[in-house]
Amino acid sequence: MTTKKKKSHRRKHLHRSRKDRIIGGVCGGLAKHWHCNPMWTRLLFIVWFLIATLGLWAYIIMWIIVPLEAERAKR
Repeated sequence: MTTKKKKSHRRKHLHRSRKDRIIGGVCGGLAKHWHCNPMWTRLLFIVWFLIATLGLWAYIIMWIIVPLEAERAKR
């Protein structure tokens, strides 16, 4: 008989970043959520903007909808 360890599956929530932000923290939050460099998400939004302003609208909508991450308690 084998015993299996239960893995706790915590759902990752998307939040705008307080640390990696240039305008609203959307790209920094997406990069943290996807575990990648924020430069790549910013580049993706720039390319979308240059193609059909899709990046601008997506950024504005995400800025409004996605909550800002909580502040950590200061020691």
